[in-house]
Amino acid sequence: LQNGTTPPAPTPPPTQLPAQFDFLEWLPPELSAISSYRGRRYTVVLYHIPPFVTINDWAATTDNSDPGNILGTRTVAGGQLSGLTVDFLMDLESRLQVQFKFVYPCKSAEFAGGACKAPTKAHALAMVRGSASSAEYIGGGAGFCSDLRCFAAGAVKID
Repeated sequence: LQNGTTPPAPTPPPTQLPAQFDFLEWLPPELSAISSYRGRRYTVVLYHIPPFVTINDWAATTDNSDPGNILGTRTVAGGQLSGLTVDFLMDLESRLQVQFKFVYPCKSAEFAGGACKAPTKAHALAMVRGSASSAEYIGGGAGFCSDLRCFAAGAVKID
């Protein structure tokens, strides 16, 4: 411009976000309610439906069996619980800073007969609903989901 100089070239926009950028650090006001979940514990009733959920020894026939995983002996870290849905929930657990306790439906009478039957979507939903029939499941019953912090997970489509 003055004295025949040219203006400096504009700085091009970045093509990548900086390495330290974390979109979870800032939440717009409409999403700030997510922080209210932090520190809460939720019970997730799983059912065996690979590749979404795989429960090792769901029949609970090993020496140290834990029918329904009520004691929490089957873990993701231990490799006894896996699958796409489980991976998604583990990511949510980390991002929302919550805890998930994984259980699965195992009827007391079936376990007393020698082994749990394969947990199904219908059994998982019955256990979550806390109806009289949920008392049939180890760890189930009227008080199972009294705090309303439980849900079924697998490949559930809610109609």
